[in-house]
Amino acid sequence: MLLTIKDLSVRVEGGGNAAQILTGVNVSVQPGEIVALVGASGSGKTTTGLAVMRLLDPGLRVTSGQIGFEDQPDLLTLPPAAMRRIRGSRISMVFQDPLSAFNPVLTVGYQIDEVFKYHAPESGQRIRSLTEGWLEQVGIPDARRVYSSFPHQLSGGMRQRAMIAMAMAMQPRLIIADEPTSNLDVTLQARILELFQQLRKTQEVSILFITHDLGIVRHLCDRVYVMNVGMVVESGKSVEVFEAPKEEYTQKLLKAVSV
Repeated sequence: MLLTIKDLSVRVEGGGNAAQILTGVNVSVQPGEIVALVGASGSGKTTTGLAVMRLLDPGLRVTSGQIGFEDQPDLLTLPPAAMRRIRGSRISMVFQDPLSAFNPVLTVGYQIDEVFKYHAPESGQRIRSLTEGWLEQVGIPDARRVYSSFPHQLSGGMRQRAMIAMAMAMQPRLIIADEPTSNLDVTLQARILELFQQLRKTQEVSILFITHDLGIVRHLCDRVYVMNVGMVVESGKSVEVFEAPKEEYTQKLLKAVSV
């Protein structure tokens, strides 16, 4: 198993507003799999992904559980420096809004270069060549122009591809993709989904795909975990969950959309 989340619980604390965000979440991802976390807004999907990355907001606290990854029995107990070495090199994340995720005052190329500088120090020219190479691999035709562009100068589809290039820079074993197509039109969505399929095949990367879009799940993902109010309420192979959902909540989700 590549990733194993066991009995993960998260609470928000402080200011008299204590509340349970995740309760006993169990999720696994095998090598080469694309696995979906699906559910309505507020169901805990993104919190689960951020917990794996150890990027939870300061007001959120993990109260129980383990997150095993490759040879690490529990990412939650790693010293911060050790987790930083894993984050971006062995596990990376593609965020929902790349315009917000990128630093607006730095060029796209500079920001991807920083990944190489931190995890695999190389000479400046070699780093630029690696960055432009990844921009080309994710389907950006004019890599030199995009390298020197600021995030706001790129279209939504180009920014998302550049974000995926950054995530793939160190050839991680796992990508956590948080609603990566929600701000794109249908045509661009299809291209990004095709790109994820290609990366799975050519780079042997596993993907934890966070989405509310059941149509994407059915056509892209091998297995699915359905979340509601911070809990996994159903899981299984995608085809089985879609054809014969067991839980009432899953049945209602499927009835609400045409998939």
